[in-house]
Amino acid sequence: MQVCGCDGVTYPGECEAAIAGTTVAHYGACNQGGSCNNNTDCPEGYYCHTAQGDCGGTSECVLIPEACPQLFDPVCGCDGQTYSNACYAAQAGINVASEGPCGN
Repeated sequence: MQVCGCDGVTYPGECEAAIAGTTVAHYGACNQGGSCNNNTDCPEGYYCHTAQGDCGGTSECVLIPEACPQLFDPVCGCDGQTYSNACYAAQAGINVASEGPCGN
């Protein structure tokens, strides 16, 4: 069964998502909300997701994860804030600018 990873990528299954180093945001394909320019273009429960490092690029509405793992793998969000991992950034409706904490 397809799963949507917390990185916004659709995987054939949970194992493939784990191999890619991400956790499952939800079951089913990621692109269920259509294209967008910002979060207000997406239906409730979705956010406007871009590829990592592409803070203003091509986007698609992706389901906001309901739960995230307690894994500490910090990322810098496109809002300049550091998140515990990419899933927590997605829960906040924020895309990942880069891996690791944000600079000062």
